[in-house]
Amino acid sequence: MGLAEKLARKGCRVRLAVNGMHAEKNRQPYLRYDWVGILVKLNVEVIPYIKLYGADKDTAYLMHTFTKLSRHS
Repeated sequence: MGLAEKLARKGCRVRLAVNGMHAEKNRQPYLRYDWVGILVKLNVEVIPYIKLYGADKDTAYLMHTFTKLSRHS
């Protein structure tokens, strides 16, 4: 989440893929919710139940955690 925030503040379009319902699931809820609010204000797109399975020069390859359907971004 920190890197997503940093990139968004620099003007990058950011998509945060998380392997679960939300990012930072082990963090205290009050801290997590505050950070999620910051990311929302910075227009960071959070994509739940996705994991990264590869990347090359200009493409990230993502897979849905349950369905195993893939997509690239």
